[in-house]
Amino acid sequence: MKTTTFLSCVLFSLAACRKETEPMLSDPCTAGNQSDGTGGAAYYTFDFSKGSKGWDVEGPANFKYNADTGNTAPCVSGLAKKASGSWYFKAPASVIKALNQNKSYGRLLLFDLLAKSSGDINEPAVIMEGYNHKLVYNFVNNPTDQQWTTYTISLSERGGWRNETTDGTPATRSQIKHMLLNVNKLLIRGKFNNETGAGYLDNVTLE
Repeated sequence: MKTTTFLSCVLFSLAACRKETEPMLSDPCTAGNQSDGTGGAAYYTFDFSKGSKGWDVEGPANFKYNADTGNTAPCVSGLAKKASGSWYFKAPASVIKALNQNKSYGRLLLFDLLAKSSGDINEPAVIMEGYNHKLVYNFVNNPTDQQWTTYTISLSERGGWRNETTDGTPATRSQIKHMLLNVNKLLIRGKFNNETGAGYLDNVTLE
């Protein structure tokens, strides 16, 4: 009986320790699967299954939550108000908080895009802003409106980030770490043409 009681206490203590090591995010409704970073599981997932939860657009576009559309429905979209210029999907505070944590350096930022690409709009595809500085990333291949494209970007000096503009100097390890600790804005481009069509975003994940 004493042996059984001792083993029960040990197992209970180990379970409590595992729970304490899991990263905690501010909004459990949007957190999705989480891990301690030792495996390939998602640290933060936003699949829009519980609504848009603070996502919005920045620039001349109308934001929309699409319950029946998506790479894995639902998703969010923006519809351009004018043919010229670009607009971006703007991440909510819960995503910024996930990036601000120490464990975000070296992780992968993944998301799905569906958007028509035409013409040559020389603007960054992804932007992180903070401490009066900007790090930008540009796609090798822009999305299409024929099928969803999944992008995977390393949050490290190997990821292809640059300072301020797409022609800027490559971001260093220290610059990226400093940005992640101080980032206050994450933008993902939704318009890749000189028309007034829509762009769609789904499955934003940190892993």
